[in-house]
Amino acid sequence: MNGAIPNRWNDEEVQGFSPQELLLYRSNLLGSDLRITNYGGGNTSAKVAMQDPVGGEDVQILWVKGSGGDLGSMGLSGFATLYQSRLLALEEIYRGLEFEDEMVAYLPHCTFNLNTRAASIDTPLHCFVDKLHIDHLHPDALIALAAAKDGERLTQEIFALALESGIEKMVARMTTDQKGAIATFEGLGFRPEALLRDHVKDIDGNTHDLVVMSHSVEEFEQTLAAYGVVENVS
Repeated sequence: MNGAIPNRWNDEEVQGFSPQELLLYRSNLLGSDLRITNYGGGNTSAKVAMQDPVGGEDVQILWVKGSGGDLGSMGLSGFATLYQSRLLALEEIYRGLEFEDEMVAYLPHCTFNLNTRAASIDTPLHCFVDKLHIDHLHPDALIALAAAKDGERLTQEIFALALESGIEKMVARMTTDQKGAIATFEGLGFRPEALLRDHVKDIDGNTHDLVVMSHSVEEFEQTLAAYGVVENVS
């Protein structure tokens, strides 16, 4: 289980697959590697145009892993299917954080084609993020840090070990539409260094520009020190 995570996607295997079959294929791939997500954890989704069984018109349907399923072994029956328009309409009756749990009871009212698979509590994430394909995973390594009593100290130690390894420069890469990620890295002191035009192609065949951001380790260490990271682990 050590080493780089391989890309197991095989274009030949998915020739002729429907959008929902492609979703299942990638879900099974992601769930088959426990470095990426733990057993039973994570959610994947795709927003798919389908014909409404009553009106006959094309509608956007959210296919999202249902509650209690396992990504690595699930089949198409493991996905909940919901009208995207009805899910978006839930925002109009949302009463705030203190009433968030009550929204789960509204999910069955958004069901498409009488699907009995229960939607998970992560369904709103997949609905309101304006992307056709979303993979939300639960790697044990990150969960262990987030749930640990001394998670903050452990995270600081990890940063310190990276600094001690002799790395001179850190590089981050992301598509230009990932505004939140870019802002996060800019807040850490990373600055754009290169822009690669049409460097990334998504599952729908659309190309995206890739921005390369970098930060020298020496400068980054100064940033960490300002937050007490280096001092706390030295």
